Amino acid sequence: MEDLILTIADIKVGRVFAIIAFTVMRPFALTFAFLAFTYAFAGSATIRMSIAVALGLPAGMAQLDALLAITANAGAPTLMGLAAKEFALGYGMGLFLSLPFFALQYAGAITDTTRGENDGGLTDPAGGTLQTFGVLYLVIGFFAFFSVGGMSLIVSILWRSYALFPIDTALPQFSAETGRLIAMLLSDTLLLALKVALPLLAVLMTIETVLAVAARLTRRMGLYDLAFPARNVAAIFLLPVVAWLVWQVSLALPDRAGDVLPLLETLVGP
Repeated sequence: MEDLILTIADIKVGRVFAIIAFTVMRPFALTFAFLAFTYAFAGSATIRMSIAVALGLPAGMAQLDALLAITANAGAPTLMGLAAKEFALGYGMGLFLSLPFFALQYAGAITDTTRGENDGGLTDPAGGTLQTFGVLYLVIGFFAFFSVGGMSLIVSILWRSYALFPIDTALPQFSAETGRLIAMLLSDTLLLALKVALPLLAVLMTIETVLAVAARLTRRMGLYDLAFPARNVAAIFLLPVVAWLVWQVSLALPDRAGDVLPLLETLVGP
């Protein structure tokens, strides 16, 4: 540590700022893109930067020699390109780590639409609005993810990404395998959303169908007018079962989020 302090003391102020910027760029982009951090720290860039410094400092210390060489020898275009690569890599990791949570959000949106909830809902920090079940699914998913070691997974993926892509490396090499894995992650996201939403949707659609048929048979009774309250009463009574189902599915979210590592490995150039 003393050698590190002495080394930094001998560096000009401009280079110190450049080294710090390269150190925190990737983790900051990850915290900026990861959905859970967006909800937790939507209005606080300071907290995100603090997390980025805490996550990036060990990696920066491990690559101090490379950072010194970059800031000493590389020109401005090279430095800007490397900084953009660091941000894009961190943002991409955060985005793909968020895919399981996007699935829960989509499942909640499908459920709320089927129930007939059409009010403004709550403001979504990631943009737009969320209705009741969308918020519920996300809260359960976040709590389950972090309760079974989700934060450790995020740190592990970030630090292992530095082994795959050191700060001084150029852009990754995309391949057909990369495209295949991205397509699989996106399709798994859609399947997860359907898996979460389908049980309650089946009940709500059954109620809708039964009341529609009954309304056709007994038009004067106006049974279909009961469709909206019937769907929502059923959703309320099934809420404990739905919450349990989302919890069970969410316990496996770290495994799904861990699929980011195989994707990163395909980006390693020959």
